[in-house]
Amino acid sequence: MPKIAVVEDDVATNNSHCRLLSAIPDADVHPAFSLAEAEVLIAQGGFDLLVIDIDLGGGPQGRSGGLKLLGQYGSQVTTIIVSGIPEDNLRDISLTLKAYEFITKPVHAMDFENKVRHALAFSGSAAGKIVPREATWPNGLHPDIKRPPNLLWNGKSVNLTLTELTIVHCLAMYPGEVIAYGKLAAAMKTGDSPRALSTHVTGVRKKFVATDSKFDRIVAIPGKGYCWKADGE
Repeated sequence: MPKIAVVEDDVATNNSHCRLLSAIPDADVHPAFSLAEAEVLIAQGGFDLLVIDIDLGGGPQGRSGGLKLLGQYGSQVTTIIVSGIPEDNLRDISLTLKAYEFITKPVHAMDFENKVRHALAFSGSAAGKIVPREATWPNGLHPDIKRPPNLLWNGKSVNLTLTELTIVHCLAMYPGEVIAYGKLAAAMKTGDSPRALSTHVTGVRKKFVATDSKFDRIVAIPGKGYCWKADGE
């Protein structure tokens, strides 16, 4: 009997997910409608699958509450993220934080059911019992699983918005490589505005410098884009 938690603050959407999941033979489905409810529910243990929305409402913490849960439980329980937040890089971020799958809203029933069944099959397999290795981040940089979407830089929390996290993720996953203006702008949904991108990158740098006055990892490459300096550069 697969035990599944559905974490979604919108009642109608939560009910819809639960209804689809209840079609799975012997499925034991448990809904949670807020970050606080989800934390209590999941802590009870025994779940084979978590289906989690990123934006759980209820202020700044709730807006990225799904990432917090993913950071806490993604390495322990097979997790599917379902989100309608219009930032393309959230899929990559979610997978980096150990999500098994990412589904974009609006949800299509057949796609949703197929991915859930595959996730449950994985959860019950030998591979699903192996704790996945940590994602490869540059030295000194790690997800702050207690306060997502923050990152830890040399052990100190850097308070980031989802857009800023998108920028850092784009750069830090490819240290030493130049990420073009257009690719960054597309990922953060600012179109091709160099000014908007520059403003966001400047904001990101300031937040890192606030925790480390010697921070110099994000560099501008004139006429091309930005780069996260590789170790030793």
